[in-house]
Amino acid sequence: MNPELASLALLEQLLLSPESARLLLEQGDGIGRFDVVLRSPAYAGRRLREVHLPAGVLVAAIRREGHKLIPHGETVLAAGDVLTEVAEREQERLVRRTLG
Repeated sequence: MNPELASLALLEQLLLSPESARLLLEQGDGIGRFDVVLRSPAYAGRRLREVHLPAGVLVAAIRREGHKLIPHGETVLAAGDVLTEVAEREQERLVRRTLG
């Protein structure tokens, strides 16, 4: 992780969506943000809405080939996509098993 880019990304998030930035910064409430690299061939080429993630897991962003995407149900996933997820921390392992 590049600290300078992380700081800029956080600043951008604070400006564009203060409430979501607050969610990412809060600690101790059992909700966290984590990145998962899509490695599962079962989901590459499928639409996001076809991926059966646990209830309450939000795919907040996708990084693909140096570009950020704001996903929606019709977004087609590609192998190597980095999915930024917001979820209860206990669900992280399940999501990683499913997609990674």
